[in-house]
Amino acid sequence: MNYKTKMNKMIHSRSECIKQAYEAIYKSAISLLSSIEDENMRAVYVLETNPEGDEGYTLHELISPLLYLSLICNIAGDYSIHFGVEERPDPERYQFLTSEFIRLIYKLTMKESTAVNIEDVVHTDWFVRDCSALFECTARTSSKHTLSVIQFKNDFRLN
Repeated sequence: MNYKTKMNKMIHSRSECIKQAYEAIYKSAISLLSSIEDENMRAVYVLETNPEGDEGYTLHELISPLLYLSLICNIAGDYSIHFGVEERPDPERYQFLTSEFIRLIYKLTMKESTAVNIEDVVHTDWFVRDCSALFECTARTSSKHTLSVIQFKNDFRLN
């Protein structure tokens, strides 16, 4: 196997590992949100895109009044995971949820949890602190996101 072929396989393996970790984080975020009784707080906007052109793009994005999560591909083809939490959630009802979300992101991307070390893909070069404002802005301006309400599950268990 030549060097170029070997490098392409390594990149593909890393990219797949990142996608798998992102999918696990996404499913966990949905599970966390499903535990909220208030239907308005279980509303989410989701964006799913296909690669277009040579510029960077967002592959997937989840926006809720409490949580933000996205999988981004830059112009070099490298993936990154971005996240955010509502900075001032109601401490009595939502602080556990936002804290658990942050812990899950790092737990599911640590090198002990993945086949390939992807710890460096969680980026904080920009961080969403006001998820509720982003949610409202998306409601007013985006035609690409799909709105849905996650079904309430009072038997919440994280996978």
